[in-house]
Amino acid sequence: MPSMIKGRETIIFERTGQAPSPSKDFHQLIVTEGNVIWRTWRVSLRKEQMGIPPSQNKQSYEDFFYDTVVPNDIKRILGEQVLIYVQCIVHKDWLYRMKDNILIKIFSGLELSDVMSLSQVCRHFRIVCQSNELWRNIYINHCSNMNEDIKQLGNKIGWKKTFFTDKLQLQKKASRMRKSSGKIKSSAVPDERVLTVL
Repeated sequence: MPSMIKGRETIIFERTGQAPSPSKDFHQLIVTEGNVIWRTWRVSLRKEQMGIPPSQNKQSYEDFFYDTVVPNDIKRILGEQVLIYVQCIVHKDWLYRMKDNILIKIFSGLELSDVMSLSQVCRHFRIVCQSNELWRNIYINHCSNMNEDIKQLGNKIGWKKTFFTDKLQLQKKASRMRKSSGKIKSSAVPDERVLTVL
């Protein structure tokens, strides 16, 4: 639940952490509705440095967007995932933060060219766009009735490969699989489709 800073700004996200060894400095990250605040408490055994108040770097979202120092500190001290999360808040890019099963549902309804484009956005999207579950959904959305032979073939060789295999090759592979497993079933094949592989 969001909290308040001095009764004015709502805190969206907050994280604390200690700098990597040998440093003992303590850091606090606060993201409000309009600012990113990075505080540092210097921890030292030297008497002259004791009691020094924390330093604070408060930036607007726009300033944070162009800054390199604070993002690098966040990544080094709190980790890359925290930095990505903060960047999603600042850039208002909520799609990246969604769970994979939700992304798969969204991506399943897109055009193939859009799926290919999304796979180039970032590593996370590339993994989702290559997932067997996504390509199974795409196959179901674009192809006619699927029987057990096609399901087994898709699970065996991968749904993306099954999707892009042409009609005749798919029939042959399903037939070979049926013969090798001793089953005689009629094979459902995908509808005619025109695909451009990017």
